[in-house]
Amino acid sequence: MAIIVECANTGLLRDVDHFWVVTNEADANELAVRLEPAVILRIDLGNDSPVRDIREWQPRHGGGEWEALGVALSGKTAYLAASPMDRSVNAIVRAYGAVETTLRAHGCLTLEVYLAPGMTLASTLDSGDDSPASLIDETMNRRATQMDEAQQAADDERETMYRLVMDAFDLKLSTFNAPFVVLKNNASSVAVRVHDHLGTWITNEYRRMGFGIAQQGHVNDTVATVAAQCYNLGEEDQHELFLRIAPHPTERFGSIVDLGDGLHRYVELTPAGWSVQTGFAGVYFTRPGNLTKLPVPTRNDPLTYSRVMREVLNVVEEDRALMTAYHVGYFTGAPLPVAVFTGASDSGKSTASQLTGAVLDGLFKKGRSYANEKLSDLAVVVGNNRIITLNNVSRLTQEMSDFICDVVDKSSHERRTLRTTAEITEIGLDAAIVLNGIGMAGMASDLKTRMVSFDLESIDKHTRRRGKGITKQLKDSHAECLGGLFDIACAVLRQLDSGVTVSPLPRMAEYAEVLAAMDSAYGTGGKYLAHYFDKIEMLAEEVEDKPIFMAIERILDAEGGPLVVRNAELMERVNHEFTQLSFDHSNREFQHFKSVQAFGTVLMRAASDFRERGISVAKPPRISDGGKSKYTYYTISRIVSGQ
Repeated sequence: MAIIVECANTGLLRDVDHFWVVTNEADANELAVRLEPAVILRIDLGNDSPVRDIREWQPRHGGGEWEALGVALSGKTAYLAASPMDRSVNAIVRAYGAVETTLRAHGCLTLEVYLAPGMTLASTLDSGDDSPASLIDETMNRRATQMDEAQQAADDERETMYRLVMDAFDLKLSTFNAPFVVLKNNASSVAVRVHDHLGTWITNEYRRMGFGIAQQGHVNDTVATVAAQCYNLGEEDQHELFLRIAPHPTERFGSIVDLGDGLHRYVELTPAGWSVQTGFAGVYFTRPGNLTKLPVPTRNDPLTYSRVMREVLNVVEEDRALMTAYHVGYFTGAPLPVAVFTGASDSGKSTASQLTGAVLDGLFKKGRSYANEKLSDLAVVVGNNRIITLNNVSRLTQEMSDFICDVVDKSSHERRTLRTTAEITEIGLDAAIVLNGIGMAGMASDLKTRMVSFDLESIDKHTRRRGKGITKQLKDSHAECLGGLFDIACAVLRQLDSGVTVSPLPRMAEYAEVLAAMDSAYGTGGKYLAHYFDKIEMLAEEVEDKPIFMAIERILDAEGGPLVVRNAELMERVNHEFTQLSFDHSNREFQHFKSVQAFGTVLMRAASDFRERGISVAKPPRISDGGKSKYTYYTISRIVSGQ
């Protein structure tokens, strides 16, 4: 009587669908013909095996092929026929080494071993008078039926998930070619980005509706199907996606502020005033997972904002209007300059940066230094945040400086969607940048024209407050602060709607217009805007008065022409000029250079500023000195008109 054991692979073995075990060579040969292509394996227990009988494998190792052999066989020899999932012999050969090692570890002598452990016993069949061939046909038919049923169940699950999505949402496509969905019948302005958040919604909704736990593979298939349909939408279903702030859909001057709560509430700002609304605002908002909720603003005391800002932000008096204009511009959607907090080491620059993020976006946490981040990764951060705080920045590379300028100008960044494809994803760069920790003179001139600085008063050690106390005060009064700030914002919108003129227009024209509108609304006679222009002029003067510029100019005058000089020699000459110019060397910006690497970094970072002063600073390839070592040389010359 031939005994056949059918073992179905449950996923642990990647290359084999089924295998059968028989006790004699004739049945094994018949299996080989019937299952062609197949691999026949003979297993022999060696005399030195600690296992006296194949059936003893079951209690010792449990499960898998050991269980199959232990239940079905007796004696010292068995034959195994394997039916591969595909027809690739290489696929089976890859598993050879691991299985042979496993079998030999149990005292087995093996012939033609091409299988790895991992199969589970499906059934044991006693053939009786039937041939192995008929039993194989029966087994394979049953297996095919089971696979068809499993496939149908999987298709049904995918169809259920797809129907859940289509019943709840309308499909849309963003202007940056990103698929998203929104609740049907314009019930909300909140958009669900397909590739980022729809999978989570499907998983939760599938379980909520009583269908059980969704298989992740089926969720991914549904997301891919929905995304493919979004890509085929017409222009009427393509819309811009906004984060937190959006321009008003009908008013020339106005904005919509997403509060980020579960009730889908938003604040509508217009020249006529502000109000809290629920439902569809006429625009679509994306909500990244890190988006914080803003409190519902209140109208209790219109002066709360000004009072709290004075108590928690130690900005000097003359800069307070600039700070208010920055806050107003944020909520009205104006392109904002980079906010830079300056002051002594004990003035609380990091705390001021943190509180700015808290007032505007509810971010009651400290910022980060992104100096070492890849720009592609930083673009993702900017694309998912409405305000970015760069904390304790010690240096800005030219690439980082250019990237910040792109963010200020509301540009975009392209990156590959996946490393395995050539598909491009475009990320919109629209965020307010708050920065502290670096000297203004260390920044490129094109970035300086996009900046506004807020000077901080030094904090007396006897009156210094704990950070937790300041944060609690702001949290407790945040709703009233927003209400007061929105009152100011609407007053500014009324003036902008009536017509505000700024001449000449600076680089950050919209921010200047907000200041001019505040001057008009509060009758300050242009004081706020004039102070901003003074700040711009001061930044330009800082570039002119930077010690390294003056030192290089003196060196060029002494040479009487272009200069080609080694980095170490140039650093010594610059330090000598610093001494001759009698700068205040207690200021770190004016201290003598001690490292040629640090000197070179400062020199090349200021290259664009030198060019604005008519000086070319270049660093040609390093020059070898007799083949033993290489030195860095700089070429410095005055720019001739027309170059």
